[in-house]
Amino acid sequence: MTKDNKLGTLKLSASETAAIATMVDSPGFKVWSQKIMPNREIKIAGALINTGQDEKDLWYFKGRSVENSDVVNELKSIAKKEES
Repeated sequence: MTKDNKLGTLKLSASETAAIATMVDSPGFKVWSQKIMPNREIKIAGALINTGQDEKDLWYFKGRSVENSDVVNELKSIAKKEES
């Protein structure tokens, strides 16, 4: 059974996909994915330490962290498909 995700499906034109591929190869994206995103992870962890009160908070902040990494991975995936 394949996963057919209809909620939040992203449709990109060929030019938009090419723009993402160009962006992923840019120095700015490398800085964003290697410096800024890990810093956001630290801030998320710090927020959990300071404000987390129960297991629900743990899962909320873990979800935020996973969402951040998913964004980077999705952009890289789009770029890889464009190169193929």
